[in-house]
Amino acid sequence: MANLNMARLSAYPVFLAVYEERRLVKAAERLCVTPSAVSHALRDFEQSLGTKLFERTSEGVQPTTAGQRLYAKVKPLVVGIEAAERELRSETAPEQTDFAFASIHTFIKAFFVPILERMHKTSDPVKVRFLTRSMAATVKAVADDEALIGSSMLPLDGPERFYVVPLRAIQECFVVSPAYFDELQSRRVHPQEPWSLEEILQQPLITLPRDSVSFAGYNHYFQQYGQHIEPRYEVHQEDLGFDLAGRGLGIFIGFEPALFGHPELKILSCRSTLPARELVLFCRKERADEATRRLMDRMASEFVALLRNMEKPAR
Repeated sequence: MANLNMARLSAYPVFLAVYEERRLVKAAERLCVTPSAVSHALRDFEQSLGTKLFERTSEGVQPTTAGQRLYAKVKPLVVGIEAAERELRSETAPEQTDFAFASIHTFIKAFFVPILERMHKTSDPVKVRFLTRSMAATVKAVADDEALIGSSMLPLDGPERFYVVPLRAIQECFVVSPAYFDELQSRRVHPQEPWSLEEILQQPLITLPRDSVSFAGYNHYFQQYGQHIEPRYEVHQEDLGFDLAGRGLGIFIGFEPALFGHPELKILSCRSTLPARELVLFCRKERADEATRRLMDRMASEFVALLRNMEKPAR
């Protein structure tokens, strides 16, 4: 009887994963097992209970009335167990002091090196291996366990895999040098009016690569207004985009320049505002233990403090 009860207990993570994912493949990915293993475990669990918990359909699985009742009873208990485990771990878990961090070069340089410098001054130093990646490659580095923590912009590929800590929405802008701004404005009939997309597209554009997630977002934005984007310069790093814009070579579609050490650059006011994107920290859910969550929360707090200092008006 004891063995039977233990077998039933071990089946509950499978039951919960299938109930919440509604697909055996997704449940298997969440549990890091094969779909056939999930199917066999679920069938054995249903047989041991003597009732059917799910109906298989062409669109996945749907819970039966019995499955819904069991989930309603079991889920709060599991949440309570997890909360108790987190409380115990928080009392005994060591600090996370040695880890790999992945992000684009611009974010590491502008935000995370200063953040770690602040942490170094107020607590024991941490040992970090920085991995400079594109945004898409950052997500892959964390998913493949090459890095413990990453930072990128939403949306993430396969967001259900990650524990996410939001940092800030960052506005994307049309960025130019002061001299180029004055030159462009001098050519306009009504220089005080906001720029139209048609006017912007007549100028040389500087963007991230065509195969990047960012470019796909720009392209979608322009297509909404019936426009097609054709960059003259493609750069793999925001820093290079700011540099080219600063030299008057075109309009850079990039982040708020003041946040990245370029307060001298100008932003073109446009009738149609580019969308803001959310900057986040993230790690795999399986790696989000108490120590890692504390580290991410600490980094997020230091990020807020860093931005507060950056945004103070100059005296």
